[in-house]
Amino acid sequence: GIPIESRKRCSLADRMDRLINNGGSKECETAVVNALRWLKKTQNKNGSWTNQKEVGMTGLALLTFLGHCETAGSEEFGDAVLSAITYLIDISMKNNGKLATDLKDDHWCYEHAIATYALCECYSFSKAFMYNIPGLEDVTTQAVQWIINTPNEVGGWNYTYDEKPRYDTSIN
Repeated sequence: GIPIESRKRCSLADRMDRLINNGGSKECETAVVNALRWLKKTQNKNGSWTNQKEVGMTGLALLTFLGHCETAGSEEFGDAVLSAITYLIDISMKNNGKLATDLKDDHWCYEHAIATYALCECYSFSKAFMYNIPGLEDVTTQAVQWIINTPNEVGGWNYTYDEKPRYDTSIN
């Protein structure tokens, strides 16, 4: 159930072949695993990372784990992944589908977009590996729907998702 390109990152042998064929080495894989270990070690107790823009930073950290095919079911990193997913689900539920640390910040839309992308990846993996995380599907759907429903009149997205015309697609 995993798309073929995504499946390649889930196979250590295939990942190593691609890495070496593209100028990398075994040390590169070791560095990535060490970075994931560092992320796990520095994760906050609530499942987030850092002490500012936590939602966006958690989305980025979560994407790092997912990029290495680490899921909520992974042996070494599963607890960190699940904790991050749970944190994002909780934030979304508290904010009626919006994913941000501070909804009064003019740039919360960036956090929302990053966290939504991470949740979409998590949802894809949960379907492919057939595990259920309560609330994941609903929160992911709600976050994506928020983006679909909020472009401005010129087709871009504005800071705070307001309706003023803005010719900018950097937000989503």
